[in-house]
Amino acid sequence: MEIRPSTPADLERVTRFYSRLSEESLRQRFFGLGPGLGTEAARRICCRLPERALALVALDRGTVIGVAEYFPTDEPSAAEIAVTVADTHQHRGVGTLLVEQLVDAARTEGITVFTADALTGNRAVARLFTDLGLPVEHRFGADEVHCLVHLGLDQHYTDARAARSRSADVASLGPLLRPQTIAVVTGAGATGKHTGQTLSALRSSGFTGDIVPVDPGAAVNASPSGGPDAPPLPAADLAVLDVPAAGLVRAAEACGERGVRALVVLTRCCGAQRAAALVAVCRRYGMRLVGPGSQGLFVSETSVRFAACGTSAGPRVPEGSGSVGVAVQSGRAGQEMCEALERLGMGAAAFVDLGDKLDVSGNDVLQWWEADPDVRFVVLRLQSFGNPRAFSSIARSAARSMPLLAVVDTWQAPDGDADDVPGGAPARLPASSRGELFRQAGVTAVGGTGELVDTVAIMAAQCLPSAGRVALVANTEEMASRVAVECAEAGLPVRNRSVVPSADDCVRRCCELLAGPRAPDAIMVVATTQPSAEDTYRILRQIRATAPGCHTLVGIVPGQPTRVQLLPDAGEGAVPVFAHAREAARAVARARERATWLSRPPAAVPDPADMDCSGALKLAREFLSTHARGGWLTEQQCSALLRCAGLGIASPSPPDSAETQLTTGVVMDEVFGPVAFLHPGDADLHAVERTETRLLPLTERDAQEMATAWTGTAGLHDASRSRDRTVLPDVLLRLSALAQLLPEAAQLRVMAGADAAGAVALREAAVCLLPEGLRVP
Repeated sequence: MEIRPSTPADLERVTRFYSRLSEESLRQRFFGLGPGLGTEAARRICCRLPERALALVALDRGTVIGVAEYFPTDEPSAAEIAVTVADTHQHRGVGTLLVEQLVDAARTEGITVFTADALTGNRAVARLFTDLGLPVEHRFGADEVHCLVHLGLDQHYTDARAARSRSADVASLGPLLRPQTIAVVTGAGATGKHTGQTLSALRSSGFTGDIVPVDPGAAVNASPSGGPDAPPLPAADLAVLDVPAAGLVRAAEACGERGVRALVVLTRCCGAQRAAALVAVCRRYGMRLVGPGSQGLFVSETSVRFAACGTSAGPRVPEGSGSVGVAVQSGRAGQEMCEALERLGMGAAAFVDLGDKLDVSGNDVLQWWEADPDVRFVVLRLQSFGNPRAFSSIARSAARSMPLLAVVDTWQAPDGDADDVPGGAPARLPASSRGELFRQAGVTAVGGTGELVDTVAIMAAQCLPSAGRVALVANTEEMASRVAVECAEAGLPVRNRSVVPSADDCVRRCCELLAGPRAPDAIMVVATTQPSAEDTYRILRQIRATAPGCHTLVGIVPGQPTRVQLLPDAGEGAVPVFAHAREAARAVARARERATWLSRPPAAVPDPADMDCSGALKLAREFLSTHARGGWLTEQQCSALLRCAGLGIASPSPPDSAETQLTTGVVMDEVFGPVAFLHPGDADLHAVERTETRLLPLTERDAQEMATAWTGTAGLHDASRSRDRTVLPDVLLRLSALAQLLPEAAQLRVMAGADAAGAVALREAAVCLLPEGLRVP
């Protein structure tokens, strides 16, 4: 579906839209029936909009399926709104999407209230405004209800909108990951190097739906009705394209015309212009796109099992249903990870090579797998993670229900195009902050396939070690000492170290430790080759069966042929057994990090009072209308923008001031989106060794923790707010809200001074705005 402003060229389509409405829909929209009502409305919407009015059309494959408009009233800050949706598309979210777009546009025009009138029996309109998430007042009359929708900054609306977006994104991936019919499409002149392998993989994977090979030439020349030389493309949920790059866009369009809902493009897309055209076709026809340059995907779930992989070098579907969702941008790397997970006994539930990631990204598959009960882990090995503004919130949501691991050995920042911003490019966070931000997002970052498998083994079948207190039980002092060193280097406190001579002593000692008043969170059982590895495995199973409580049990058997294995116990769990102490200790430390993150329940995001959202949006829009490449606001503009956030710039501090200097603000990170930062002094971010950082949106807990993170600033949350002075958490929360409101804000930087009483005065500010399409380098 496409949503855009109406134009005079839409007149015929909008007129036809109104002519097809049922009498009931016309009566609900126009409060009656009469000739020419729809025609006059279409003329107004397409050709006669008054000043400060806006009309949007929603199109599905070129056909108008919805219209929404607002137009000014006698009150400058209010506008009247009207929404109409085709009978065939009602109750499917079209009206909600249209209103969301109107809300965004109205805010930039200084409109703070929408008004709407509806017939008393029009429950759909009442439900639309109520479900939107914004505060709504209803005033009931005899036959009509008058609605007032308040457009101020509201976290409930932000959360509700994000939830709707997630639901829509997940639903849109159904044809890609749950297809009933798959077409394999080649074009004239294609090498065909993938096609035979793709068909073979599909047929051998156990796919029970229809597989439709499309002859060479059909994809490039096809039309919906076909022709003497070009048979029509079949209708399919998913089409796998292996066509020459020159015919790729035409093949995609032919698929769209036949109702295909998702594409996997194996072809490399040469050139930005062709890539943009391909994306435009997919948007127009509502198709999701994996690739170009993908090596395919597979799903191992029995009910929909299929593999659409374009090379024999790619990963294969595991024998049974797996439990790990794997997303990569390299088929060879994906094969390595899938094979390693399968050796561990944790095969992939689904695998997607995202290729050039023009549409479907790590964010999309992560949301799908969060809702998939067959997926217990998610692994991402991507060069970048997609929309950074969305990634951190999506990751934090998904990580609450399952471990999320990112292999970062090949990660690279997206190519930036903001280096030539007038006044200089905005700052970037120091690299040292990235590990902390991964932890805040609930993401376990690992350095390669080995660390990935180590971590999955620890998290797969046992309780997480909440505090990381470790007890060591070994059969030699030398081994106990060696493992203790590795634990210390991994940051794991060793509570108890025991050397036992026999297997029975080992089992008894472990049970004593776990039954004691200060039981450890994890026990590492270490054995040399004497007794044998098999004897050690037997001991571990016995400990697992008899030791009380929920705990993490880890075995270390030097000389074991595999790096790590999962040793099934008598129940549904397993014991991870490592060949090396270092890998075991680091894996336990990563599991402890996840346990610590899960122990912190999500906190509420406050809505700061006295925020002038419309003023901030208008200022940003006016600045960017005269600065196409973006840039830095003037001192006066910075002050005006901060006033919109309820913050004021105070006079410069006197030279002999005893204030503590602080620098705080928000910077756009290429992975995590907007990130709040705080550090002492007035140095730029790139010159700071360490800065306190938090992902946005900030909660009150985040703001308090940032304010108390530095020695000497612990009292900065105790002072009361005044005209020229405020408290640091309040500054942080308002800057967070401002950055959430303005996606164009690449950097908000405020220099402040704190007095002995803990009150903060803002002394100077710098703000960089960039068009949304321009990426921070």
